[in-house]
Amino acid sequence: MSFSALQGATLISAHCGLTKLIISFTYRTYNFFGPKFLGIEKEQIDKFNENFHVKEFQKAIANESEFAAFLAGPLFYLALAGVEASQGATLAVLGQVSYVWTRTALGYPCIPTIATAILRYAGMALTFVELWKVAFPAKSIK
Repeated sequence: MSFSALQGATLISAHCGLTKLIISFTYRTYNFFGPKFLGIEKEQIDKFNENFHVKEFQKAIANESEFAAFLAGPLFYLALAGVEASQGATLAVLGQVSYVWTRTALGYPCIPTIATAILRYAGMALTFVELWKVAFPAKSIK
C-alpha cells in the first residue's frame, strides 16, 4: 500500500479534522451540554476530564495538528508540482495516523508510540527531500 502526495495530504488533513471533531464533540457534550441538557453530574464530568485516555487523546491531537501543517502543506505542493513522493507520503500518513491512536491507547513515552513518531519523522524527511528537489533543481552542465 502506498499513497501519492495528493492522497497523503488529503488523508492527513482529513484525519486531523476528524480527530478535532471527535474531541470537540466529546468535550462539549460533557462539559457544556452535559450538566444542563443531559443530566450529567459534575463528578462524572470531572472523572471524564481526568481519564487517562482523554488526556492522552487531547495531547496526541494537539501534537498531530502541529505536524499536519508540516506534512500536508508540502505534500499538497508536491502534488501540484506533479511529484509523486509516494515514499514520503506513505510514511507520513502511517506515522501520523498511528501516532494519535497508539498514544491515546498506550500513552507516551512507550516503544510503539515512539516507533510511530519515527515513521512520521521519516515521512517528513523524505517529503522535504522531494520538496528541496523541486525548489532547487540541479543545474544542467553543458
